Amino acid sequence: MRTEYCGQLRLSHVGQQVTLCGWVNRRRDLGSLIF
Repeated sequence: MRTEYCGQLRLSHVGQQVTLCGWVNRRRDLGSLIF
């Protein structure tokens, strides 16, 4: 399901498609996007 954890993103990932997995610290709901 995921390709990386949130804390593992590096500059080497720029331009790649990644799927993240992690916890939301403070929920901000913008319709279909929560961050």
